[in-house]
Formats: sequence, C-alpha cells, structure tokens
Amino acid sequence: MTHQDIFRKALSMPSAERAGPAQALLNSLDDTEPGMSEHAVERAWGELAERRLCAVESGAASTIPANQVMRTLHERIGQSVWDNPTESRPG
Repeated sequence: MTHQDIFRKALSMPSAERAGPAQALLNSLDDTEPGMSEHAVERAWGELAERRLCAVESGAASTIPANQVMRTLHERIGQSVWDNPTESRPG
C-alpha cells in the first residue's frame, strides 16, 4: 500500500474518525527530533516563515493562489481536497 493509498483511505473516513490517527501522526513527528523542545520547534517555524516572507517581499520567490494548489492536489490524488478544488475556501 502506497502513502497515496493510505491518504485516500484516510480521507474517505468521517472527520471525527480521522482526528485520532491524524493526531497520532503529528505526535510521531515529535519523536523524530529527540531533544527539540516545543519552544525550539516554534522558533524554527517562525524563522522559516520569516525567511519565506523576506523571499516573497524581495521578489526572490512568488506565491501560488490556494485554488491553484488545491487543483494540483486534486489532480495528483484523484479526489477533492476541498468541496470544490477550483475555488478558494473562505477564510
């Protein structure tokens, strides 16, 4: 079974049933970096976000509209990520 098969199967589950496995997967990521505190992880994400923002503001990088990202995901996994992958989900 590929990761795409697992992803499709998980997406077919009701959201309440997906929450537990999703949280377990997220928690398992914490185990991959022993010794990294939650604060260190938060700081690393903040630094990454700052670098990416600077890259966009300087023109070194560009953004991709959410509807385009969702459409691409839809094409790759063969099912809708949102109700309608061609429209942006309201924030």
